[in-house]
Amino acid sequence: IIKIEDENFDEETKELRQLFCYSISAKRYALFNLDANGRPRLRKVSEHGLGHLLNPASPECPDRDWISELWKYIICTDSFDLKVSEPSWFDRPAISKESISSFEITKSFHQHNLGKPYREQIKPYNFVLSAHVDWLGYPPGVDPAKFHLLAPFNPDSRQWLKVKWVNKYTGEIFSVTGSGQPTQGLAKIKTYRDVFDQYVVHAEAKSLGPDGKPCSQNTRGLMLRHPITTSWIVLIGKESNNLEQVQRGMIHDPDAVLTEYRKEDSFFEIQIVRVLRRIAVKNLAEHSGLDRRTLQRIRAYKTSPSPQNRQKLISIVERWLRRERA
Repeated sequence: IIKIEDENFDEETKELRQLFCYSISAKRYALFNLDANGRPRLRKVSEHGLGHLLNPASPECPDRDWISELWKYIICTDSFDLKVSEPSWFDRPAISKESISSFEITKSFHQHNLGKPYREQIKPYNFVLSAHVDWLGYPPGVDPAKFHLLAPFNPDSRQWLKVKWVNKYTGEIFSVTGSGQPTQGLAKIKTYRDVFDQYVVHAEAKSLGPDGKPCSQNTRGLMLRHPITTSWIVLIGKESNNLEQVQRGMIHDPDAVLTEYRKEDSFFEIQIVRVLRRIAVKNLAEHSGLDRRTLQRIRAYKTSPSPQNRQKLISIVERWLRRERA
């Protein structure tokens, strides 16, 4: 906040001038000046949360002018109450371009490749289209954690709702729509309007609101520091190899990129039992189904629970900690 940015200076005179900021969250912001008529003039915009999407105006064009257009629409309508037209591409499908960099993706197009000459097949290091399913857009019966739609790359955005899409996890074929409700074999994917609606209400998870409570979609104002209390420490493996795929929405299941390394007995005895000893035995017995004598022995490190009861007690501790912090 106190750093002087290049955007603070006039491009021609190099004199320092007033710079304003519109911030949605820590990494989603735009810097702007006001022109002679008091209208915002963008100087720098964040691409965070948008950079993985193709240019909706011209999918093969690499420029990111559409992001500036989106930010201008946000600032003009929200902060200045100016009448500006919404972007013409708002209702087009929000699609990404992905490289075939794993065997898993190549395998998804096995049926597509059958009987085709090699030059017409989907091959490693080709590009494919990647759709983003709306949060209520999954077809009935599918597992959202194992559902991601891909299609052969096609630069013509008019064809994106007409082509057949394949679930990269199962190879099943689906159709897509940008509106309405999902049905059997039909997924409702996000449009740029859907992306916009979710983008502008992104909650800042790393700070508290002005009222001292966790941020929600409706939080506005000066954020406060968020106190952190360590409950226990778990060692994890590096996630950097898949971090970009997670951010682009290619991986939906956290267990696919997160590996925990812990000795169960040590974790339970050192971390969980320490919290169990702070909870009334009566409440533990009520929620776990274990008798008081057994619980007292567990809290005194004289016995270890069965795997099933161990998981029950861990869940109780997690709920208790959440309520304590609320």
